[in-house]
Amino acid sequence: MKTLDVDVAVIGAGVIGCAIAAKLSTSGCEVCVLERRADVCDETSKATSAITDSGWESDPASLEGQLIARSSPQWEEIAARLNVPFVRTGVLLVASTPEQVTALDHASHAAADNGVLAHRWSGAGFSEQAPYLGRDVLEVLEIPRDGVVDPVALTVGYARLAARNGTRFLFSSPLQSATLSGERVVELHTPRLVVRPRFVVNAAGLGADDVSRNLAAEDFEVWPRRGEYLVLAPSSGPRIDRIIARPPSDLGGGVMVIPTPAGRLLLGPTAEDGQDKRDVSTSTATLDAVFAACQTLVPGLRREHAIASFTGLRASSDRTYRIERSAIRTNLVQACGIRSTGIASSPAVADLVHELLVDAGLRGTSSRATVERLPLITTPPGSAGCSPIVCACQRVSTAEIRDALTGDVPARSVRGVAKRTGATLGRCQGDDCLSMVVALLTAELDVAPWAAPFDDAGGTVGVAPSQVP
Repeated sequence: MKTLDVDVAVIGAGVIGCAIAAKLSTSGCEVCVLERRADVCDETSKATSAITDSGWESDPASLEGQLIARSSPQWEEIAARLNVPFVRTGVLLVASTPEQVTALDHASHAAADNGVLAHRWSGAGFSEQAPYLGRDVLEVLEIPRDGVVDPVALTVGYARLAARNGTRFLFSSPLQSATLSGERVVELHTPRLVVRPRFVVNAAGLGADDVSRNLAAEDFEVWPRRGEYLVLAPSSGPRIDRIIARPPSDLGGGVMVIPTPAGRLLLGPTAEDGQDKRDVSTSTATLDAVFAACQTLVPGLRREHAIASFTGLRASSDRTYRIERSAIRTNLVQACGIRSTGIASSPAVADLVHELLVDAGLRGTSSRATVERLPLITTPPGSAGCSPIVCACQRVSTAEIRDALTGDVPARSVRGVAKRTGATLGRCQGDDCLSMVVALLTAELDVAPWAAPFDDAGGTVGVAPSQVP
């Protein structure tokens, strides 16, 4: 079996793993990323609210709160370096009952304690700025530094930067076993390759507990916290330009209305702990309740504008934000239990992991020149230029899809193309453009159209995952 020697092996190609790989690759390290699935951003990171929290409600003494606070001022620069859609929308916490006004008081105090700018408004005083809110609003707390980012573009951007600096992404490569010597991990065994790392980072998200046990390191449990979402197409009514939510209560924060950089709206998420790390089913009753709750925030929402629904699984653990050197394996750093705020904290998490590795003795061995930012996109996503349009809903051109199929971390399935370009994710959900996406994909992969990979579940365009032997 072939072997690969690297300075650092990162296990997991979600937003945290890719952020860490990007940071390490710009520090002169030889890095590889092991991912059990067939692409980056193929599990938790692609199905989130993607809010870049300013840290207004975090415990400032917690590691989570500190990392979010460190990350928040960086987003404009990160978006520019990675060519990632980002908008600092702000959030409106809306109170329509006396009890919610009391909760708003607590939220206002929390923002002040965290040093986060916030403005208190009467409902009537804010009606001109947010005409989409209901008439029953008593008070509003505006927190202007929160934002939204495209979570898939962010993860792919981190991965592309890492790849440009020599990082090798090993997909469909689950960790099967490890060779240990004393207190060190010396080999990682995958189905096709043996990796010999000087250091290992466990950023495996929902699978981090299994990885830690495979390395005979810390024993902890990770379970999925399910969140269901509705996706609404842009409407002809007032443009919703801020995140809308109720103030947090003893029962949690509740669902939100979230404008995405692409112009759609996310409604959700719910929060329900489960055991099945593969269960991403949705419930009509739950989605009806999500819509009804969001309609109390924005009465003008219309269910007929819904174009999709999905369930995201966030990693919950018996200790969140376990980011530290292992007490058992001297060359292992755990980056686990990073819950729904992983997008918001990812820049500072990557910095912290790098610091921990340097403290453990990491020194970069690569002599190649490093790239700190991705080149500017001359034909931005959604701009057809002179290339024929494939996806009319999302304004995705043939050239953009070909770029996705031949880029630094290329797409190898219909869903991979969708993640990188938005094609098939618009109002028609692929009814008009799927055939052309498949044609471009099969030309690149040199396979028959029916054999074109559809997603990571083993299905192809002609064979559903449930029919795969």
